[in-house]
Amino acid sequence: MNVLAFCDHYLPGYLAGGPIRSVSAIVERLSDSMSFAIVTRDRDLGSDRPYEGVRRGAWSRAGRAEVRYLAPGEIRAGILAAILRDRPADLVYLNSLFSPAFTIRALALRRLGRIPDVPFLLAPRGELSPGALAIRAWKKRPYLALSRAAGLYDGVHWHLTSEAELGDLRRSSLNRRPGVVSDDRVWIAPPIPTPIDPHTFPERAPKRPGTARIAFLSRVAPKKNLDFALRALRGVEGAIRFDVWGPLEDRGYWQQCLVEASALPPTVRFEHRGTAEPGEVGRTLAGYDLFLFPTRGENFGHVIWESLAAGCPVLISDQTPWTGLEEAGAGWIRPLDDIERFREVLRAVVGQDDDDARRRSHSAREYAEHWVAVSGGVDRMRRVFEGAARGR
Repeated sequence: MNVLAFCDHYLPGYLAGGPIRSVSAIVERLSDSMSFAIVTRDRDLGSDRPYEGVRRGAWSRAGRAEVRYLAPGEIRAGILAAILRDRPADLVYLNSLFSPAFTIRALALRRLGRIPDVPFLLAPRGELSPGALAIRAWKKRPYLALSRAAGLYDGVHWHLTSEAELGDLRRSSLNRRPGVVSDDRVWIAPPIPTPIDPHTFPERAPKRPGTARIAFLSRVAPKKNLDFALRALRGVEGAIRFDVWGPLEDRGYWQQCLVEASALPPTVRFEHRGTAEPGEVGRTLAGYDLFLFPTRGENFGHVIWESLAAGCPVLISDQTPWTGLEEAGAGWIRPLDDIERFREVLRAVVGQDDDDARRRSHSAREYAEHWVAVSGGVDRMRRVFEGAARGR
């Protein structure tokens, strides 16, 4: 079975975060029965320089996939049409609902009949959550209306990661067109998480009451809601170290965050620590007492799982598919419309002693291991691809 995938960023890149990890894990775990060819940009998120050593204009190997890296000037409808016509595929896999470079162009070529009639499988990657749609709504909502009227998504298969994401799709304006969201073309499978070996982590430092080491690790962009995290830390007493890890994707938004940071109490030490490379995410988070992530929308949130697997409890928003964290002693989920409830958790974390912190760290790791055991990720993902390719 041949899969032709389009994604804005792929290996060796890593700054785009979860989508790269999701697609690379699919390739790694399903390539025993499927052949993957990936079309992507020749540079990482936010970079103006191409990757070193990659071949442009030809297919090359990246892990278990063949990859076609395109320079900015090569991302054109004509080149994409040629790839879609010339590369044998039983299934076309699109990542992102709103990618103008790849998804929208490929769907338009399909609608115009300029490419072979092959099943399309689309992963929205959480872009239809209310929080995500609220960002640049002036641009997204007219596009959804126009694409719906044009029938751009007619007959498309949907790869969703949870029932919550299915709910977002059904509530979206795309569902106003009959048949766009059809039960026989909706597939649900969680991402395949990156294996983490906690035995490689250094011994965590003792936790003292009245102190807290708190991390935010993600792209610095409005959807990830760092400004909310900074506001939540106001009024929380104690010696707090708040480290931000991640690429500054939106420089204007980063300036807004710096304004919020200037209002933090003097007992909160705030610092941007740079970007943690994929292999260092677990090791990085293992050194903190809490991962603070009030995201405005995630269809999964790889970094949430990585934090739990690293033994770092999480405080996240109610805009992710994660549930049962508090009952398991692994973390907290709070609504974004009540910032004071975030502060209550932050105060409790500051007040923890070392015994309590160690218990929560152990519970976080147990939660992550249990999730992997019951998720059935690889088998479910295989059924998604095979079912969509059959055009069920």
